Amino acid sequence: MIWIHLHDMNRLFERAIADDSMRGVYIASSPNSVSNRQFMSSLRRALRMPLGLPAFAWMVRLGAPLLLRTDPELALYGRY
Repeated sequence: MIWIHLHDMNRLFERAIADDSMRGVYIASSPNSVSNRQFMSSLRRALRMPLGLPAFAWMVRLGAPLLLRTDPELALYGRY
């Protein structure tokens, strides 16, 4: 696993598409982190989706394995 700190996330995506030598897992983070509330607000603004409805834990536990085929604990608590 390689840790990359990028100011601009788009550069990582562009490089991953263009550079065949990039394989495996990459974790991109920012030196200026924001809260999830701020991130989601910015994401909704960028997607022009003014309203974001909350997802309760029971909804995630039900929907994650059925719709996304993933572990609900990953969405609820993350992994280190």
